[in-house]
Amino acid sequence: MALLDQGLTQKAVAERLGVSPAAVSKRLKRLPPPSFTQLTPKEKKFVECRAKGVSQTESVCQAYDVSEVILKVVDLSRFQLDDEDGNTMDVTPEDDEEE
Repeated sequence: MALLDQGLTQKAVAERLGVSPAAVSKRLKRLPPPSFTQLTPKEKKFVECRAKGVSQTESVCQAYDVSEVILKVVDLSRFQLDDEDGNTMDVTPEDDEEE
């Protein structure tokens, strides 16, 4: 584990220890998960939400600030809407404010 923490790949660790990469992978899978005390505050919040029965999506939203990510992914300056007749119209925030 220390070799991986130093940035070595599983393949490099296997070569250094004289075992196959599959052997390293198997042993890593058998390791227990990190204890709760080793988690970051955001990871702890996520785990606490899940333990309370909150959905995975809602747990992520509560534990991590996803609003910035959403704003980066979605361009809110312009979008399109389809009306009841199937016509597409461009909408910008300025158009919305005039109504």
